[in-house]
Formats: sequence, C-alpha cells, structure tokens
Amino acid sequence: EMSFSDGFPTLIACMEGKQYYLPFIGQFSAGKSKLINRLIGKEVLPTKSVETTAFLTYISYAEEECASLEYVDGTKESIEISRIKTLDHQHTCNGKPIAALRYAAPIELLKSGLILVDTPGVNTLINEHVKMTEELLQNSQFIVYVTASSLTDSDRRMIQNIGNLGIDMVFARTHVDEMRDSEEDVYSTIKQERELLQQVIGTSPDYFALCNEQNSPEFERWVSQYEVFKEYISQCLAAKIEEIYTRSTLGRLGIMKEKFEKALNTKLEFLKKNAEKSEAEIEETIAQLTQQRKSIDTRLKTQADRIKTSNDSTQSLLQSELQVQKNKQIKAFGHEVDGKTADNDLQNSVKRLFERQLPKAVD
Repeated sequence: EMSFSDGFPTLIACMEGKQYYLPFIGQFSAGKSKLINRLIGKEVLPTKSVETTAFLTYISYAEEECASLEYVDGTKESIEISRIKTLDHQHTCNGKPIAALRYAAPIELLKSGLILVDTPGVNTLINEHVKMTEELLQNSQFIVYVTASSLTDSDRRMIQNIGNLGIDMVFARTHVDEMRDSEEDVYSTIKQERELLQQVIGTSPDYFALCNEQNSPEFERWVSQYEVFKEYISQCLAAKIEEIYTRSTLGRLGIMKEKFEKALNTKLEFLKKNAEKSEAEIEETIAQLTQQRKSIDTRLKTQADRIKTSNDSTQSLLQSELQVQKNKQIKAFGHEVDGKTADNDLQNSVKRLFERQLPKAVD
C-alpha cells in the first residue's frame, strides 16, 4: 500500500516552488502519452502499441523550448528535442540510468505552473517504477487516471491506493472508438464503467470518453468529448491551481488525521484489552496459587498424620519388644541365680553372672 508518512513536507516544498504536478497514470498502451501530446499541442512524447515510458516525464512551461535528462546519480544533461522520441523504453542513456526526462515549452495550458507528468504503465511497474510513482503521488495534487478498457484488478488497486492518499482524480477512457457494438451498447458500456468507478472511489467520478486516434473514422464523433476534457483541465485545474493545491492539501491532512486517530484508537483499545487481560490473569494466577497452597497443606497434613500414626505404632511396638526382652533377661537371670544356690561362693558366682548378663540387658 502506498505510504504518505514522509510526503507532506515535500508537498509544502512543491507549493513554495510553485510546482503543481498532474500525473497521467494508467495501464500501458492506454494512450497516456498520446493524450498529453494532444493537450500540449505537440508530438513530443513517443507513442507506440508497446510500453514506451520507462521513466517519469515532466512537461512544464518555459519561454523557450528545452529538454534535459536527470540521472539516478543526480547529474543532469541537456538534450536535443528530437532525441526525446529515441528514448522510448530505454532505462539508460550514455550508459547512465535515467531517473526522469524534463521537457518545457511555451505552452499556454501550463503557464499557471501546472506540470503534466507521463508515467510507466501500472501493470508494468518494476521496483524502480514503483518507487518513482510513490514519490510522484506524494507530491501530486490531482491525478488523471487513463484507461483503454474496463477496469482491471491492477486499476482498482492503484485507484484505491490513490484514494487512500486523499488525492482527487479525473478519469479518461480512451480507445472508445474501438467499441464495435451499436451506439446504444457503447453508451451502455460507458454507463456501466462509470458505475463501477463509483463503487471503487465511493463518489460519482469525473469521467470522459475519448478517442485518441485522429485517423479513426470515429474520431469526429468523439472529438467534442475531448474538447470538454481539455476545457476541464484548463478551467478546473490549470486556472485554479492554487485552489486545487489547497483543497488537495486539506484533503490529505484529513486522511492523515483519520489514519492517526484510527491508529491511536487501535493502540488504546489494545492497551485496554491487555490491561484488563493482565488483571484477570493476575487474579486467576492468585486463585490458582491459593488452591495449590491449600492442596499442598492438605497433603502435608495427611502425610504428617500418617507419619505420626506410624511413629506411635513403632514406638508402641518397640516398648512392647523391650518389655519382652527385659522380662526374658530378668527371668534368665533368676534361673541362673537359682542354679547357683548350692555353690559355696554364691556371691562370686552371682557377680560373674551379672557381669555376663549385663551387656545383653543393655542391648
């Protein structure tokens, strides 16, 4: 999706330099270059049935006709007007990558500061073209979107991206002379295309059905529509360029405001949800820990009771066993003493018997 975060400062610089861009954007072979040639009244830009625009071409007003190339490395070079048509579909000149072509001439339509811009076809954009087109859109106040047939998916995506930038558009449907059906069907097709555009942009479009081929037998039939289109460019755009710029700037500021608010609201909701979620998680964790503590206390008490019971039983068994052993020793000692009663030295015998039996009693 097209970005606009860095575009507004550049837009201000364009206003201060009295540069008001009007890009012609659309599919390749839609007739953008030929339409621009008609508007400026000069066959300057190359026009073929294949993609011929390999870089951005700026057409502006000057007291004297001139042309120059701008290279990717930032250098510039003046060129002969006749060389412009030889540059079609070339990305380099003298071995250096071309960034843009600038053509200026005493064109009345552009005297107010309007700059027409020819662009590569949206369905043939390579990475370099995409970057150029994005930068161009950031500096543009209005767009002429050119189609040669019904809208394609590429058209819809590009139109939606432009609309998301808050830039107004006018639509030119070229090659209308190639509609071979009856007149009723032609106007019905145009009506359907207008309705489809309205669905894409959300408002009723400024739409012109045009014939670019002057050799076509249908040219005279549609020439009046071209005159209306040229009058629209002249009176509604070129003659009111600063008004258009102001309206465009305010519109784009509004888009920025809406997107910033949406982003902030999304972040706020995210924070709220996370805060609520964290509090709930803490409460749940506390409840789990409390339950675990109760379970552990219960298990410890059970084990303690078992140990106490086992200990009491063991002590009782030991006491009984000791008493039995004690009784046995006393009884054995008594038998020994009784057996020695006839002995002359009874005292000595008892003493020896006691010494012999005492360790057993201690054990």
